[in-house]
Amino acid sequence: MVSLTAAPHRPLALAWLDLARAGNFPSVASNVMAAFVLSAAALSLSATGDVDSDVVADASAVDDLGAHAGIGVAVAVDTVDTRFEATLAGSATAATVTLLAGTEAGEAAGFSATAISGAGATDIGAAGAFAADFSDLDAVASVADGATVGGTARLTITATLDSDHAAAARSRQESGDDPTRLGIGASIALVELDDDTTAALGGDASIGTLASLTMSATGSHGATATAEAGGAGNVAVTPTLALTVSTADSRIDMPAGDALSVTGIVARTATHDITACRMASLA
Repeated sequence: MVSLTAAPHRPLALAWLDLARAGNFPSVASNVMAAFVLSAAALSLSATGDVDSDVVADASAVDDLGAHAGIGVAVAVDTVDTRFEATLAGSATAATVTLLAGTEAGEAAGFSATAISGAGATDIGAAGAFAADFSDLDAVASVADGATVGGTARLTITATLDSDHAAAARSRQESGDDPTRLGIGASIALVELDDDTTAALGGDASIGTLASLTMSATGSHGATATAEAGGAGNVAVTPTLALTVSTADSRIDMPAGDALSVTGIVARTATHDITACRMASLA
């Protein structure tokens, strides 16, 4: 006698992949080019704005703990390449010349990438999450080489850039009541920013006698990378990495050129502040 017993069907594998990406934000520019000759009581060039984006990739829907193998992968990437520029590249005669570029007063450009993954299985379970924020923001206020500022102007050149960046990767591999033979949960979070703030006066610009000269470049940036991973099984592997990289700077550019004549106040200030936070943990 031969007896056959039908075992309940279990799927061999479950897989879920979620990809998310955002980027390519437009630049903002306010220019007076060399072909223009402007005469006014006051000249103001302003290029300001507020840029924000949030990217989320969620692959946490894999939760069938009856599968032999479960895989969940989430990738979220936020890329930013935006320039705020106010440049005087022509000729202007005015009592007051003001150039302003950057984020709006009291506002910070905010960018975030979040990747969430989950997987469940009885034999092999793997969950991976990768979140990255790549930023290249520029704020430039300048009098260009070859430009002319006539009269007895009060010249003010201001560049301000305020930004917050965050990347969060969270992965969790579950095994239920019957531990998997191998559980892998891996998370990587990366923030890389190159946010530059520049106030510049061209060395080859033709500047008349100024009543005052004020130049300021202010950069304030926050970067937070959070990686959290968890794995369950007879053998559990849970690597996590949280990394922030910054090459941002704030500067006053005044290359060598003709001597400036200023009858009043000369003030040049560059302020730069970066706050970075990195957190890697096991769930």
